[in-house]
Amino acid sequence: MQGGTVAGGQSERSVSDRVRAVDRAWADAESGRADKEVTRESFKGMVWDLGEPTNVRCRVIEKLMSDLTAEGAVDTANLVRLRLPTETDWTMIETMCRGAADRGWQSVTPGLVRSYARPVPAPSDAERPERRAIECLHPGKDVEQVVFEVFAAPADGEAGERVRQDAWELLGRLDTDGSARASLLAADSDASEDPLLADLQAFASAFGMVPITSMELQWARALRTPEHAEWWSECAQRIAALGGEQREGLSMRHIEAVRLADEATLSRGRDDLLNEVERRVRARKRHNRSEGAADYTKPETLHAWGQDLVWGDLCVMLVLDDAVRQPAVLAELHRQVAQDRQDTSTEHGGVLRAAKSSGSAGDRFEAVGFSPRPVQRLGDTRFVAPEEMIRASDTALAHYHFHAQRAQNVDYAGPGPGDIEFAARSGRGCVVFTSIDDRTLNVDYYIRGGAVIDLRDVR
Repeated sequence: MQGGTVAGGQSERSVSDRVRAVDRAWADAESGRADKEVTRESFKGMVWDLGEPTNVRCRVIEKLMSDLTAEGAVDTANLVRLRLPTETDWTMIETMCRGAADRGWQSVTPGLVRSYARPVPAPSDAERPERRAIECLHPGKDVEQVVFEVFAAPADGEAGERVRQDAWELLGRLDTDGSARASLLAADSDASEDPLLADLQAFASAFGMVPITSMELQWARALRTPEHAEWWSECAQRIAALGGEQREGLSMRHIEAVRLADEATLSRGRDDLLNEVERRVRARKRHNRSEGAADYTKPETLHAWGQDLVWGDLCVMLVLDDAVRQPAVLAELHRQVAQDRQDTSTEHGGVLRAAKSSGSAGDRFEAVGFSPRPVQRLGDTRFVAPEEMIRASDTALAHYHFHAQRAQNVDYAGPGPGDIEFAARSGRGCVVFTSIDDRTLNVDYYIRGGAVIDLRDVR
């Protein structure tokens, strides 16, 4: 022990010896035999040091939390708030969560929310220690309401924006359909004073939905800009004219399809659209993915996924089916496939969208390709959508990428786990085009929730 600090690493003394050294250092600081501020600063550094043994770090944070002086409590609460979002040791997380809850440190709530926002295989969201701490600190309130309040009243600056993004991401897991957030937004009388909340209220009013994930939140804000004002108005009118069944489960990935769909499609119910999609794909050849197919929870068929698809999903599939069978789009896709096959540093992709101007054939759609940036080129079996593609897809019908490493690539006809994860985070409707032969592409549509629908081949 040196000057009230704990000296020596794990290699120099046993963990139990170091824990006892922590106890002695804190006792010296409390009694005045050592400088308490020096000891506190040393202990705080140990909390951040992942090289320290878990037992040592836990004893250190326990000693810091035992400081009941006003200054000490504020300082330790701030440490816990800052440390939780990046702490990876569950014993440390549980210790800090329990300590904050026992001491009524509501100021730690943003840190609890940011830590809780990190998805983990286990424990489940319902069993997370961050959730228990939030419930203890805010009795009588739903966790969703507390997280929304953190989102609605962040600190200033970049740190506040990170809290907002993480809070919204967490709400995407807790409030999977957005209904709780829609109610909280509608009840927030001060929302008009915050540009982001005002944008969300306007979005919910126009389209009857809220963005689910933080990526969708950014997407919704981009749609609120003046350049999309005409699109916004047209889509809002179309959605307002839909019936109750058609609006059920409507989400951001459906909006552009509703705008582009013909009147016959918009006049039909869900079952009619399902029958129409089934009729179209029945006449085409099916190509099943064999590599990695065990990752799928169900087969890539309408029969398997039909009950999980809402009217909006089927509307997208019909518009998408028309788009990829437009000669100019198909020719452009084949051109991009050839380009992709020559480039072994990455997969290629792009966006399907309404044509900016109709060609001589009156083409309604276009396939606009994008190549990942150099740092995003992670090999011939990965596609990372570049920022330019994200920005260009505000009003797109769907994102797409290729599985075209070989002309005959049927074993990979369908999205991989990373592709499905991107669809979940982004909220986009996504398509993977797989090369079956020199003339044929297979079309798989996939969305959040894991649904993968094989729309079969196009040539």
